[in-house]
Amino acid sequence: LLLLGLSAFLVYGTVLYIAPLFFPLPSELEQGPPEGLLFVDREDCPIRRLLDRELRAAEPASHAELPPALIKATLAAEDSRFFSHNGIDYLGTLRAIRDGLFGGGFVSGASTITQQTIKLYAEPRPRSLKTKLIEIFTARKLEMFLDKEAILTAYLNRLPYGNQYT
Repeated sequence: LLLLGLSAFLVYGTVLYIAPLFFPLPSELEQGPPEGLLFVDREDCPIRRLLDRELRAAEPASHAELPPALIKATLAAEDSRFFSHNGIDYLGTLRAIRDGLFGGGFVSGASTITQQTIKLYAEPRPRSLKTKLIEIFTARKLEMFLDKEAILTAYLNRLPYGNQYT
């Protein structure tokens, strides 16, 4: 029984803390969100900033600049347990599997904000179990190297909102 418990602990540690190290983070995530083109006058005072190439925010916002209501609404709609999980929402995953098995198809996702951040910054991939596993391990790596505020800020800086939706 002790050997079984030790083996389970080693597998758990390997899956959550060693395996993610072999998955590269999206290069755009490491560089940060793109900025628009800034026009300045001869004294370097900003005149106008144009949106970036994907019509998203002209300049990335810092976490302090994000309205608290936006953060609360996003967490309520997308990932209410964001600050309490490690990049993988086990309860959400179990709920999505249950709904998929008994609902005749997958009707709700289980992607955390961390996993969605990986999707937003990575090259598009086809929806498959392999892609989901890559996202899970990459999200774990992101959680190991960035704090929650930085992940949420990266997510909100890249997520298309309002009339800038592409």
